[in-house]
Amino acid sequence: QGLAGASVGKAVRVSNFSMAGQSLSGVVANLSADKAGALADADTIGLVGGETLARFVVTFDFPAGKLHLQKGARYAEPFTGPRAGFSGIMGESGDYTIRTVTPDSPAAEAGIIVGEKLTAINGRLVTLLGSGGVRDALRSAPGTKLNLSLQDAAGKSRDVIITLKELL
Repeated sequence: QGLAGASVGKAVRVSNFSMAGQSLSGVVANLSADKAGALADADTIGLVGGETLARFVVTFDFPAGKLHLQKGARYAEPFTGPRAGFSGIMGESGDYTIRTVTPDSPAAEAGIIVGEKLTAINGRLVTLLGSGGVRDALRSAPGTKLNLSLQDAAGKSRDVIITLKELL
């Protein structure tokens, strides 16, 4: 979920991305498949997200209508793509609902189902981890094993173990 709200799309790795006079390699972008809303605009292909802007010192020159980017401390860091094979949305109450599962991914292999709630990662409650903590755990190094606690719509809980791998 981004600033425009919940969105459906596909993550891809872009070999070369340029904006405001700066170029980056290996950017992870999300190509929108939305049929309605802000990302359904015919002029919008997708989003590169805050992970891209975080590599710069950003200056918005509103009177001149310009964006200035200066390389920041994280400029040379590699971009982390999806590794677990599922996406979800954090609800206002702190619950995390699985929205998509990528075929042939660790999540699919573990039998994770769209609509299940992710309640804990390695015994740490998602409500305490928050969206940033969930994201960081799911972006851990390839080969990392995660014990995911899930709950279905009927309230039945189960644990699965996934091993993260590069999916892009």
